[in-house]
Amino acid sequence: MDTILMDAPIAEDAARRVIGAVRHAFHGWRRCASPRRSATPWESELPGIATLFRAAQDAMVELQGTGLIVPCPGTVAATKHERRLLRATAAAQDADDALVDNFLPRLAPHPCARPVLARAVTSLAGSLSGCGHWLSETPFPAPTLRLLRLRGIDPAGLRVAWPASHEVSTRQAGDSRCGAPA
Repeated sequence: MDTILMDAPIAEDAARRVIGAVRHAFHGWRRCASPRRSATPWESELPGIATLFRAAQDAMVELQGTGLIVPCPGTVAATKHERRLLRATAAAQDADDALVDNFLPRLAPHPCARPVLARAVTSLAGSLSGCGHWLSETPFPAPTLRLLRLRGIDPAGLRVAWPASHEVSTRQAGDSRCGAPA
């Protein structure tokens, strides 16, 4: 998966999470649940994401006769469909709806199946960004804003990594795209 889309280690981790989530949505979980370990916020959202991807797969198979090609968890190589899902998820994290719409027609050519897949992809992208996992470039740390302002740089177009409290997720604290305070 290293050659799929990402060069930065943080983005590689997010890409692995996306591929793992999609593969587990179709093939189920292979590991035993540990009663001593509590689920992370990312892991607690996976069942809902899996449900959306299975619904998208069912709609695609029913409407167009074929669905996504997703191998079992643990497979080393990523399929073309997984690479396209990664790119669509990265575009959804950047709130670029036109680019998301550009990636999905090859996966779901039927016009009624595409919105179901788009809902799954945007849900996955929102969950990733809400937990601090980004597929695109790493956002600036919040303290860097003061330095940028002192040097006369307008930070309006920058993505910022706002610090998040352990009690409140970044999605609840602000914008799901960049975690900005509400």
